Amino acid sequence: MHFIAGISEALSEELYSFLIKRSWKRNHRCDGYIVTGLLTEEIHDFYSRAQAKNLPVVLFGHTDIERIDCFDVDNVQGAMLATNHLIQMGHRSIALINTDENKDYTIDRLQGYKNALSAAGIAFNPALTIRTQNTVQGGSLGMKALIALGGFSAVFCVTDIMAIGMINALHEAGLRVPEDISVVGFDGLGIHRLTDPPITTIRQPVFEIGEKLARRLVGRIKGVGERMTGFLPTELLPGKSVKPAR
Repeated sequence: MHFIAGISEALSEELYSFLIKRSWKRNHRCDGYIVTGLLTEEIHDFYSRAQAKNLPVVLFGHTDIERIDCFDVDNVQGAMLATNHLIQMGHRSIALINTDENKDYTIDRLQGYKNALSAAGIAFNPALTIRTQNTVQGGSLGMKALIALGGFSAVFCVTDIMAIGMINALHEAGLRVPEDISVVGFDGLGIHRLTDPPITTIRQPVFEIGEKLARRLVGRIKGVGERMTGFLPTELLPGKSVKPAR
């Protein structure tokens, strides 16, 4: 909804309306596409279809297709920010719960986590990396797998949705957050405030990306400007889910 709000803000200034579509199953008339949520390999297929209609495409993400304008969250920087926060609080054994989706942000957040560990001289332990569904239940199952393994004092979870499930699983196991296990999430779109305790998380600038993509699409429709790409930085939103390591 934050992303859509950013799009709406920019398009309304140009008197454009927009339609939210979830598939190509029905033909529809439009002047261009703002695309998000595609799997890594799907953007090429989408672009081919749009080219057949001679319509411009802008992407929330990043791609090697030179004619697509794209803006993305700097997921590598954000994951490093999350992991570094835990390292600075004294944690040396930090687990990762990642999504099992084949999307760029999944790869990028794993890389940021690895980068932060490496910079701190901490060896990457694949056993402490869990992949699971990007749902509350997925986060819960991932956390239960980590609890069975043991040997960690903190967890970086790549989405706040999964972090909710993680915290539920920790509570069910009789573990306290953050007294026993510290947790950092990623998204910062509001739901991180709904847990007990509120989650320390990384805020994605998705409203701003929605605005930028919408303005760039209008420019493409009008034939204005060269290709634009960029990564927008994230920020740490302190909650109450992190404490110094014992």
